[in-house]
Amino acid sequence: MHVEIYGSPVLCADTEAAKALCDRRRYSHVVRDAAGDLISLCELRRRAPLSATLPQIFVGTHHVGDLAAFEAAERAGIIEQLLGGQ
Repeated sequence: MHVEIYGSPVLCADTEAAKALCDRRRYSHVVRDAAGDLISLCELRRRAPLSATLPQIFVGTHHVGDLAAFEAAERAGIIEQLLGGQ
């Protein structure tokens, strides 16, 4: 299982911050360009139809939310639990 970040890898400071957090914690992650790739945007809309901001972050099928929610879940140990103690 890994972290999926739907964001804008070039223009979004929050996407970069989510990637940096994954790198620091050594979480396996992938970034999907929801700002520049229509397929990724459609996939995001299917998975989180009410989301209005980027990035939107998932762990497996669990929608964590935006960067603030991801940071809070990481501090609470939830991300590591979702990843199975990675």
